[in-house]
Amino acid sequence: MGCLLVLLSAFAPRLVVVFAWIARPAYFDRLPKPSAPAAGELLGVPLYHIFGSEELSMLSPGIAGRAPAPYVALNAADLQRAGLADGDEVLVTAGGRDHRAIARLIPSLPPGVAGVPAGLPAMQGIRLPAAVRVARAGA
Repeated sequence: MGCLLVLLSAFAPRLVVVFAWIARPAYFDRLPKPSAPAAGELLGVPLYHIFGSEELSMLSPGIAGRAPAPYVALNAADLQRAGLADGDEVLVTAGGRDHRAIARLIPSLPPGVAGVPAGLPAMQGIRLPAAVRVARAGA
């Protein structure tokens, strides 16, 4: 598939029309298959906050005091599937490291997605987006 390019010359005394056939680039011919997390994993995506997500904001005591406590956000179906409730203490595993956090219900998240706050010191080391596991702490 291609497209027809028509150029009008503004420099010639008469109207000159140039026709050229340009081949369509093959940018989107081979799309990758959609990725799916392994069983028991969720797709961790960053959630940004006004206070705490910017790398230097946690260095200011006034702003650091307004940053949220470490949490992982899940929708109701994922909370139920993991046997968790809003406010439970959980262990978030990503990239081979464990992070303690609180489970938080955010109904607007799609199924299979875990929201992880970006920039919080307690959640550092998680490179998002990433596959994460969420389990009850101490289980």
